[in-house]
Amino acid sequence: MYANGVFIYICIICLRFSIFLLFLRITKVRWQRNVLYVVVTVTTIINIVNLIRINIVYCVPIKLYWTLYVGDTNGVCVSAKTMSLLFYAQYIIAVLADLITSVLPIFIMKDWVLNRRGKHVTYGLLGMGIFASGVAIAMIVVNPTAADTGDYTYTAYAVFVCQGLEPFVGILAASFSTYRPLFRSIGEVVSRKRQGGSTTGSSSSSTKVTNKIGKHNLSVAEVDPV
Repeated sequence: MYANGVFIYICIICLRFSIFLLFLRITKVRWQRNVLYVVVTVTTIINIVNLIRINIVYCVPIKLYWTLYVGDTNGVCVSAKTMSLLFYAQYIIAVLADLITSVLPIFIMKDWVLNRRGKHVTYGLLGMGIFASGVAIAMIVVNPTAADTGDYTYTAYAVFVCQGLEPFVGILAASFSTYRPLFRSIGEVVSRKRQGGSTTGSSSSSTKVTNKIGKHNLSVAEVDPV
């Protein structure tokens, strides 16, 4: 559990940076870039603070993280109230960051030369980060269990589930913006198949009509020979 928390926070920090670099590549407007810098700076700071305080040095000495549950009292750990407050700060900031990165594409693409359909598709793909905020909102809801006294590994299981899901949902949401070429190629294949089916149907109908006309002419010639 100790190593799991450390790697989850490292993954979340890297994920935020990847989203930041993606948006930074497609915008040159100064205020938009400043917003991105603020978002990535604030989210990185709170994640680093929680990485160190809630995970790496949750207890001093660190071994107390494991020996506390067997009666060892030689040290001090983060109180449940402090941990709950740090969780609230982290995930409220995460929800705000996801909302900002979901709305920002509207302003980034305002002057892009795309048809309406292309803009709507790109808006949707770039704004998929809103789904990542679902995990953060769930974390805020279940956060009170982190303040339960007793066996933390049992009372705060929902916290662990949400923390484990967060990087995976975030990676999927961040990757949605790269799916447009895939959707376009699938649409082209489907369109070609439909056009091919229509052409084949038209050819078959023409052949049937020709055959009927040929048979009719043949029967007329047999009834009234020259």
